[in-house]
Amino acid sequence: MTRSTFQDAWSRTHQAADYRDLTQQEIEDFRRDGAICLRGLYSQPWLQLLADELDAIAEGEAATSGPSIKGGYYEWMKRDPIRDFVLFGPTAKPVAQALGSSRLNFFYDQMFIKEGLHAEPTPWHHDYTFWPLTGTQIASVWAALEPVTAEGSALEFVAGSHLWKRQFKAIAVSGADLSNRPLEDVPDIEADRGAYQILSWELQPGDALMFHALTLHGARSNTMDRRRRAITTRWTGDDARYNEAGALPRFLWDPVVKDGEPLSGRMFPQVLPTLIDAEIAERMAGPIPPDPKQVAALLAARRPTAEARPA
Repeated sequence: MTRSTFQDAWSRTHQAADYRDLTQQEIEDFRRDGAICLRGLYSQPWLQLLADELDAIAEGEAATSGPSIKGGYYEWMKRDPIRDFVLFGPTAKPVAQALGSSRLNFFYDQMFIKEGLHAEPTPWHHDYTFWPLTGTQIASVWAALEPVTAEGSALEFVAGSHLWKRQFKAIAVSGADLSNRPLEDVPDIEADRGAYQILSWELQPGDALMFHALTLHGARSNTMDRRRRAITTRWTGDDARYNEAGALPRFLWDPVVKDGEPLSGRMFPQVLPTLIDAEIAERMAGPIPPDPKQVAALLAARRPTAEARPA
C-alpha cells in the first residue's frame, strides 16, 4: 500500500510531529494493567492547536451559570485542526503498538471542558458497552491541556479490569441506563477502594493516558479553581467490528459500515499502516456537515413517546 498523497502534502507544509515508539515495558504494562501514562506524547505546537480549538468549542456552547462540563464529539469532522491532529498527529502509532495491531482505524474524538470547582465526579465505568463495537483491540488516549492532579479531576483506573471478562451497564452521568442488553452493575469501587489497585498519574501538558475500552475508570470532581480542558481520541485495531446492536453513539453522519464489518470509510478512516486517500479525500476538502436524515432519526429517537410524556 502506497503512502497517502494527502500525508505527503501535509508533511511538506506543516511542522512534523514528534512521533515516538512505545518501550517494551510500556507495552507490557498496558497489556497487564489496561492503562499507562505516556510522558511528553504531544509537542507544544500540537498543544497550542488543541487549546485554540477547545477554547472555541467552549465559547460556542450556550452559556451556563456556575460550574459545568462542556464538550463535543466528532469535532474532527467539523474542525480542520482537529482533523490534522487525528490523521497526522503522534497518537496512532503507540496505540497500534500497545494493541499489537497491524491496522488502526480512527473511531471518534471527544472533548471535555470541566470548569473549576465542579463538584460532580465522572462515575466509574468502562467505555466498551457504550459503543457499537465488538473486539478486543480498542483503546482511547486522553490528554489534558493543564497540569492535572487528583484534585483537578485526573482519571483513575482499576488495574487489570480489562482482563476480568465482564461487561458492565452503560450508565450515563445522568444515571440513565443506556445498555442495550442485560449487563452487570458496575462494582461500587468507592465503597472499598482498598480492594482494588487504582492507578492515577499527575500529568503535565503533553502527557497522555492510554487505556483499554474495557478498563474501569472514572474521575473525581474538579476542586481546582481553574478549567480543565481535555481531549480523548478513540481507536480500533484488527479484530474490532461494527455492531449495529451497540447502544451508542448515534451518528450524525451515515456510518456506511455494515454490521460485522471492520471500521472503514470517511467516518472511521484507516490511519495505519497508512492513510487511504479514498477514505479521507472528502474530509480533506473541507468540513462535512451532518446528514439531515441522520439528524432527523436522532431527534426522533430522543423524542419522548406519548406514554412517556408527563401529564
